[in-house]
Amino acid sequence: MSDIGCASEQIVSGRNGLLHPRGNVAALANALKRLIDGDVCDCFGKQVRQCVHEHYSVALMRRNYESLMEEAAHRRRAGAA
Repeated sequence: MSDIGCASEQIVSGRNGLLHPRGNVAALANALKRLIDGDVCDCFGKQVRQCVHEHYSVALMRRNYESLMEEAAHRRRAGAA
């Protein structure tokens, strides 16, 4: 993926994907050559799945929403008193 925008916030090059400088065709070609190796793709896939499980799971989102709602209710009660 081209290292543009917020791509580097989601991808750690060499760990869960490959970033290359925008417009650098040689770097893109090298990255694509690395992806031919199935083990590299498997490794990236495992890292991405772990990241999604840790940071974006439904259970985690539910807990975060519950905490947010509890905090909002607490603030509302504190403001009404």
